[in-house]
Amino acid sequence: LRVFSPAGQRAIAAREAEFSSLAEHPVSFTAFREVPWSLFGSFAVCRAQMAFRSPYLDNQLVALSFRAPNDLRKSSRAASRLIAKNAPRLAAIPTDMGIGGAAAFRAMRRLFAKVTFKLDHLSNEGLPHWAGRLDPVVDRMRARNLIFGHHKFLRYGSWFRNALGEYIREALSTIGTVGSEFLDPDFVSGMSRRHIEGRGSYLSEIDRVLTLDAVDRLLLKPANAPAPFAPRFL
Repeated sequence: LRVFSPAGQRAIAAREAEFSSLAEHPVSFTAFREVPWSLFGSFAVCRAQMAFRSPYLDNQLVALSFRAPNDLRKSSRAASRLIAKNAPRLAAIPTDMGIGGAAAFRAMRRLFAKVTFKLDHLSNEGLPHWAGRLDPVVDRMRARNLIFGHHKFLRYGSWFRNALGEYIREALSTIGTVGSEFLDPDFVSGMSRRHIEGRGSYLSEIDRVLTLDAVDRLLLKPANAPAPFAPRFL
């Protein structure tokens, strides 16, 4: 919440209380909130490059998910049995989480997969601030496919620090100067410098600011209103 002004924090707290009061079926939340809200960016990128299909969101399959017992929805056993029955050769290939494949060393594969998945998630979503200076080391290990890089390949933290560093610096400087009343201008203007210099890891904060600015600029403001920041290539 550091990127938000007191007014922004109050608005977020009000919305959080509103959503926490909603008693929703978990399948409803996934199908109608989480997928369109959190995954649309990935879908849009894929759709720009290839024919896009979403078989797991088929209406009949979603309807079946509503009727599935809670413990079955949280388990991969049903999916594993279905694949093994219909495509044994596919079932022989272990997933990136170590599910399936030959029985030998399965426990070790699962353990390795869980550890590397957590490390990938940590490095991909942004290291803690105290570990920001370790990001170049993580990049070198990822390039050699040692511990990192087995599950996730999008390195936004590194991109924001290197290839997109100048874009991030310019965008946040402008947004911090003339941006929304809900943002803390001093923090927003300074966090790009700290992230690029490796003095902190602000991936989540940068993502929030750029997203809120895009929503405000493209959806909320009148079409003829001057934009505080016009991205050159994003």
